[in-house]
Amino acid sequence: MRRTAPSFSFGSSTRSQMSKAFISREHAKVTGNPTTPGPVYSVQSSVGTQPEARSRTAPATQFGTSKRFPSAKRCSTPGPGTYPAHATFGRQSVSSWQSPATYGFGSMPREDGEKVYVSEEMARMKAGAESPPAKYSLPGSFGSQQHSRKCSAPGYRLGTSQRFPPARQHSAPGPIYKPVVCAVGRQFLSPHSSPPAFGFGTSSRENQQRRYLSREHALAASRGRDSPAPASYKLQDGVGKQVLSRNASGASFSFSSSSGRWTPATKAAADVPGPGAYLV
Repeated sequence: MRRTAPSFSFGSSTRSQMSKAFISREHAKVTGNPTTPGPVYSVQSSVGTQPEARSRTAPATQFGTSKRFPSAKRCSTPGPGTYPAHATFGRQSVSSWQSPATYGFGSMPREDGEKVYVSEEMARMKAGAESPPAKYSLPGSFGSQQHSRKCSAPGYRLGTSQRFPPARQHSAPGPIYKPVVCAVGRQFLSPHSSPPAFGFGTSSRENQQRRYLSREHALAASRGRDSPAPASYKLQDGVGKQVLSRNASGASFSFSSSSGRWTPATKAAADVPGPGAYLV
């Protein structure tokens, strides 16, 4: 037999009925008189104006509404942009200011400017201005000097003589005139011996097989000549059932088809309900 577990639920009694229930003397002292009114008192705010005389009102501060610059004072004096500022460069229109000096390029030609007398030193500097220019022929100081009192500098140049005259060039033969005989292969000079030469034979295999060298060579050459090739033999498979009796067949395994897992005892145990079949 199984014992039923305890169950809990919310009560359906009202608060008025629950307040009449007597639990203990200490509980009655803590509960007090339920007929007194609740917190229905009007508590005045401590911020702002206080209606009671015994409570002091805190000072209140606010932003002013007056204009910073009244319109009457703003228009009484002109601003900096009202006064016209005159330029300090060029000609000054105000008499109290002096105009700066001005300079320009002259329009007199050079011919008239040369005729103006400035000073005695300037006149001396212009002496010989009407003489013909570049009429003297000055000889160069490089190369041959024409005057005997001037020494000519030594001159150097590249020679025109040939390095190898044609007569001396063909008098003795150079290395290109002597023929060089190749040292590889057949030698044509008698003091040089020709090296041995080797080549591939031209005999066929049929002619070579008919050649008798020795008895052992004949036996080794004719052994297995008429036997079949390796591909003519059929090799038996080494995996699975062996046909030859001398070869043991390997063990084979398979899945069972018997229903021995479900016996009457296991079927009876399978009919037992699970945890979800019980109604708690």
